[in-house]
Amino acid sequence: MKTANVIKKRSSWMITIPLAAGAVAYLTWGFFPSMKVLREMRAEIQTQRDFIANAETLNMAAAAAERDLQQTAAFCTAWQQRAPQGKALADFLGRVLALAQSHAAANTRLNPQTPIEFDTLTDVPLLLEVSGSYSEICGLVKDLESLPEAIWVSDLRIEADKEKGKKSTAQLKLDVFAGNREISN
Repeated sequence: MKTANVIKKRSSWMITIPLAAGAVAYLTWGFFPSMKVLREMRAEIQTQRDFIANAETLNMAAAAAERDLQQTAAFCTAWQQRAPQGKALADFLGRVLALAQSHAAANTRLNPQTPIEFDTLTDVPLLLEVSGSYSEICGLVKDLESLPEAIWVSDLRIEADKEKGKKSTAQLKLDVFAGNREISN
């Protein structure tokens, strides 16, 4: 019986050791490497899910940017249609002089400077000198700024005469933005 037990113990070890070695080999070369690959695939899938989630917000941002671009294009088109060009610029200068005279401004002098050309527009600097009461000069500036053309008052100097009853003198440097004739549609 002893020999039968020894043989049974040996035969059980003979089966257990190769099974354990096979299990360790499977874990080492099969299971753990495949789990590593699965983890990497899950991480990649999560990255792609995050990208898709962010892409939805990017679509909204792109739509907003497209809407802003259309509004900007509409504004630029409207401005270019209102900007004085050629003969319209000469008519505009006449309206500026008429405004000055309508505010009882005397000694009106309008001196256009050398135009500054930009890509899509032209800046025409004007020096306007008028004399009148303070309220007349302020009314003129207010009416100049309410004109539909793009005007920028870049410098305004008002000098009051020290003698009572004398009129004040004002020098205005205006920048009139006109359309560039070479690029206009």
